[in-house]
Amino acid sequence: MRKYILSLIIIIFLISIIYPQNHIENIYLITVDTLRADHVGCYGNNSFTTPFIDSLARKGIIFKKAYSASGTTCPSHASIFTGLYPSQHSVLANGYQLDDSYITLAEILRANGYKTAAFVSTDSQFIASNFNQGFDYFNEPEKFELKNYQVYRLAQYTIEKSIKWINKNKQKKHFVWIHLFDPHIPYTLHKDIKNTLGKQTDHSFLKNIISKKKVNLEIFGNSLNNYLNYILSYNSEIRYIDNELNKVITRLKEYNINKKSLLLLTADHGEALGQHNWLGHGKYLYNEILHIPLIFYFFDESIKNKSINTLVGNIQVFNTILDLLHLNKDMKKNFFTKSLKPLIFSKKNDSKAENSFVISERRHYTIPKKFSSKIPFWRKRYEKGKAIAIQNENFKFIFKNKLGNEFYNKTNDINELKNLITSKKKIKKKNLNLLKNKLFIFLKSFPKGKAIKPVIVDKIIIRQLKSLGYIL
Repeated sequence: MRKYILSLIIIIFLISIIYPQNHIENIYLITVDTLRADHVGCYGNNSFTTPFIDSLARKGIIFKKAYSASGTTCPSHASIFTGLYPSQHSVLANGYQLDDSYITLAEILRANGYKTAAFVSTDSQFIASNFNQGFDYFNEPEKFELKNYQVYRLAQYTIEKSIKWINKNKQKKHFVWIHLFDPHIPYTLHKDIKNTLGKQTDHSFLKNIISKKKVNLEIFGNSLNNYLNYILSYNSEIRYIDNELNKVITRLKEYNINKKSLLLLTADHGEALGQHNWLGHGKYLYNEILHIPLIFYFFDESIKNKSINTLVGNIQVFNTILDLLHLNKDMKKNFFTKSLKPLIFSKKNDSKAENSFVISERRHYTIPKKFSSKIPFWRKRYEKGKAIAIQNENFKFIFKNKLGNEFYNKTNDINELKNLITSKKKIKKKNLNLLKNKLFIFLKSFPKGKAIKPVIVDKIIIRQLKSLGYIL
């Protein structure tokens, strides 16, 4: 009997090491709009854009191959908050509303005793899309904060409001979502930051990027200087965000926030920056738009840092947070959105998990017969129809219902430049069929979401959505 009890104690102890119980109380979810992974230092960038985020990654858990469920802001955020794909939650584009019937992460946490608050940097999307459900307090920019139809609130002001709320509610367990918009167009070149960005001020470096990634200089008026200023502006916005994020951690530590806390940093999507004849996002499902940062920083420093190379999706954030909080009854029972907790606490390196794959969707586009004269030529390259991409460690298949499909070998074509869909090589046929079968299973695995028509609230929001490229 004693041996049995001793064995049971040992088993419980081992389980507690692998999966720490009751470890997380406060959760800080930070989503940085339009932050592509390869412009973040810990994802291989050398332009000194993110020294603070890099420090979080060194102390936390970094997922090196994280991808978005969508290349558009609201669909991607809806997937983060519901654990559902766009085809399921029906937020297929900005301006679509999330139906009340879909239970959000904030609603579940509030029902389990968490104070919930959101601080977002735009007033044209989230409340209009019903993303405020489940939040006790939802703060978006007021009209006086957005002068001359400015499309977003600077990160420093959004963060300032969030840390004031956190300080007032630090004695209660809480969930806080902070959304920062600065790396989204229109960019501002922060001149005080420009000289800290390293070799990306070098023309020869940019020429190498243009050659490797086939950047279309036509979009930048065939001017290397224009391209340089564009990249510098984008990177300076990222560095500005990085500086402001440093203040969040500093303040939280000053407030003696409970060590049983988690900061989760990610993005909704990336940005084309001239690749594939495109400047923004939303249009394509290439990885410059889909590859995003995903970092879990635990305030309890006893949790060892780790770099994970298994393919994952931001749609898995929903189940992962609930799993970490032991709210398993509310998790989605879906193979495609399983929790990342086992990867976070596993001692094994799952860098070559053969069965891992991710899926991303793009909204259906109906191309207008006539474009406004104010729309730049590159934005007239929208593709009609819908697209869905599935990729594993080495290959990627993009299905399109109106145009030709695409297939890429990622091992020797990281920038997705050579479409192999017509290739007759055996390796192509074998791996293409594998992804097609996975995609077929995915499409058959869930019922269609409710058909919800897009809802635009007022003329100011229409103007803002047009300025962001979401309405043609």
